[in-house]
Parts: sequence; structure tokens; C-alpha cells
Amino acid sequence: MVARASADELDIIAIADHDAIGGIDDASKEARARGLTLIPAIEFSCTLEGRDVHIIGYLTDCHNHALLKWVSDFQQARRQRLKEMVAILQSLGISIDLQEIEGDHQAESIGRPHVAQAMVRKGYVHTANEAYDRYLRKGAPAFVPKKMVLPWEVIDLINTCGGISVWTHPERKTFSSYIDLLCSHGLHGVEAFNPKLKLVDTDRLLQATRKYNLLVTGGSDWHGLESDKPLGNFSIDSEEIKPFFDLYESLQEEQNSPQPR
Repeated sequence: MVARASADELDIIAIADHDAIGGIDDASKEARARGLTLIPAIEFSCTLEGRDVHIIGYLTDCHNHALLKWVSDFQQARRQRLKEMVAILQSLGISIDLQEIEGDHQAESIGRPHVAQAMVRKGYVHTANEAYDRYLRKGAPAFVPKKMVLPWEVIDLINTCGGISVWTHPERKTFSSYIDLLCSHGLHGVEAFNPKLKLVDTDRLLQATRKYNLLVTGGSDWHGLESDKPLGNFSIDSEEIKPFFDLYESLQEEQNSPQPR
């Protein structure tokens, strides 16, 4: 991903895997070698009254003990969910197992996308979207709910790590219903720039950030599977989100300053 970002002439990127940080150290080394600025991050999958709320933590300390323990516990729950999905698929006559899904994947976040890819490889479906529609989406026969995590739990964790919490690609109705609540728990910002957002939605989110005094960020939500969409297809001018960078640099300096004894 870093190599693609460099080839697409991006200057600053953040990598935020779902509920995992396993690739950050290697990506950071590669970014330094290529002259890119990489901001370590993690995207937490949260649930609030049955609705998905994704919170990105932009991290100044990705080796924090509390963070590492949270990731380890969550990955155990994720693997158990994967095992349950596989068992259901097997009962439906789809002959795949956990080992072939995991394969050579080194990422911590093995989940539904990898199940869908295995189903395509073995010819049970033609596309990953078909796998989701027929088997893996919510309401489909092999769907297994994720471990429920409340947004303010991860906001507290991000604060513990000296990071910045941002509500990413918020759904309109969910945002309207819960922005006050999340702000009361210390949310730092909202992702207002995203290639999937219509201009009217970006304007609405920018108005909300001014009302609640929140930081503005942007993200491509690029998962590496969009072969027809180069990583550099979407970018924003860093000046548009300067307050975010100012706070991040301040937190970095605080994190790196000698601690009193």
C-alpha cells in the first residue's frame, strides 16, 4: 500500500486496518524509506443500538499496552466469529475450512472479505459481492454478528494512547441521532471528505463540525481490492484539515517528551 501511495504521488497517508495494527511497523519503515509521512491508525468496529459506528483512532503510540491487549482480545473474538461462519457455510454444502481462508494472510483482521474470496476461488459464487448478498450480509444465512463494542469505549482507549478519535464515513441518520452523545464522550473529529459522499453530505458534516467544534478529516476508505481505482484517485489538500495536523503534532511532541520521574 505504501508503494502504491508513493507511485500515486501522495505525501501523507494513514493506514487504518479494522481492529488491528499488525502492519503498522513495517508500513512505517517503508514510508520513511520512500519519503512519505505515515500516520498510524486503527479503525474500530463499534455498535450502538444495532447501528454500525466506525471510529478511527489516529495513534501517537501504537505500542500502548492497553491498545495491544484490546486488539488481542478482539482478534480472539473475530476468529471465533469466523469459525462460526465457516461452520454454517459447511452445513449449507459449501466446502471451505478455516485454514484455507487464513492461508498465507498475515493480517490480524481475517474476516468476511477473506471468506468471500475463498468462496470465489472455489467456484461457489462468481464475485465477492455475490457471496455477501447470498450468504454473508446481515440477514443472510451465514451472517454472524460481531462482538459488540460501544463507541465511547474506544474513544476512551484512543485517549489513553494519546491519539485522536474520528467518526469515519458516518451514515446520515445514525450521525444525526448520536453526534451529541459521542461528543459528550470526547469525540475529537468527523470524516467529512470521502469519495463516496455527495457534496451535500460533505457540507452537512462540515456544518456539524463547526457547531460541535470538531476536527475535520478525510479518507478514501480504500481496502486494496478496488483494482480499477488507484489509491491516489482520492486526495485532499492538507491545508483543508490543518487543525487535525496541528493537534496530532502536538500530541506527538507530548508523547515523545521525557516523562517526569
